[in-house]
Amino acid sequence: MRILIVDDDEIDSALVKRALSTSLQNSYEVKEADSVAKGLALIEAETFDVILLDYHMPEVNGIEMIIDIRSRPNLGNTAIIVISAAQDSSIALNCIEAGAQDFITKIDISHVKLHQAIIHSKKRFEMEQRMHESYLALKNMAETDQLTGLHNRYYFDETLKFMIANSDRSKLSVGMLALDLDDFKHVNDSLGHHAGDQLLVDLVGRVKECLRINDGFARLGGDEFAITLANVHSVEEVNMIANRILTSFQKPFLIEGHRIKCTISMGAALYPNDADSRVQLVKCADIAMYRAKQNGKNALRFYESHYQNEFNRRFLIQSEMTEILRKSSFRLFYQPVFCAHNDQITGVEALIRWPDSPKSYTPDEFIPVAEETRLIHDLGQ
Repeated sequence: MRILIVDDDEIDSALVKRALSTSLQNSYEVKEADSVAKGLALIEAETFDVILLDYHMPEVNGIEMIIDIRSRPNLGNTAIIVISAAQDSSIALNCIEAGAQDFITKIDISHVKLHQAIIHSKKRFEMEQRMHESYLALKNMAETDQLTGLHNRYYFDETLKFMIANSDRSKLSVGMLALDLDDFKHVNDSLGHHAGDQLLVDLVGRVKECLRINDGFARLGGDEFAITLANVHSVEEVNMIANRILTSFQKPFLIEGHRIKCTISMGAALYPNDADSRVQLVKCADIAMYRAKQNGKNALRFYESHYQNEFNRRFLIQSEMTEILRKSSFRLFYQPVFCAHNDQITGVEALIRWPDSPKSYTPDEFIPVAEETRLIHDLGQ
């Protein structure tokens, strides 16, 4: 078993080594460091099973070394026992809370106690490592989309909070792109969900090639994605990245032997230019993306303030239309259809109109909303 002693006192260090050498186990390979800096350098270069660490050290104390080690991948891979001349229980608790596995006062050091502490601390550390690995696995599941490997909505929201806080300090903008696959339902309906899943995976790979190393990319659900861009100096930066993505979709996807021409609609918004909060930024990008779909798809639209009024009006129309359908209070007018040859009425065309109310909408306003929200079927009935 490889042991590292980190202690600036030669007498105390000799005491520990003597206890190790007289242990019944007597199979310890021991190395020493007389400062935290030297101890950390040895850990970088070699592997140790246990560190015997003096609490009171010059310049940097033992608890700071514990924090440094525990912040490393897999908790630093080493069990730690703190040895101190102080018998203060609060020091022992602070060391345990920082990540040590045991605490021994120097007055209590003996070959039996030290050997027991080494064995117990090593076992405790192995259990802590397993718990840490389980925690990381659960954290990964909570923050990652299992199909694409991208971050999910939860992680996206947390990252965006941090980016906006940093933007307030740096005075640089945060850009957001909302992406939605055009007519994705047709792929699922015609080729099946497995093909749809494969298309999403391939889409992610293609978009990643267009992004910078620090750009965030998340799947928010279904075929909805979001890209976050930190430290944006100008709108042109966002425009350049978005157009790079649009260009990458000119090449068809090959899914299960089928060539699929796939396009995306994107909406862009910037903080603080278009929004004053994280929630508002997401909303503005979504509204701009909705406008891109509305104007023929396969396009990028930047958020404009008047989009908000249009969006609110459409939402109001949808809400009121649902209630009017429930009450069956739409009005119908019948327009005669004449035959040009004999001037005879051959039928009538039914024209639907909004109920006679203080707030009224024309067919060219509410029928497109009905088509997009699938209320058109109920309207037809």
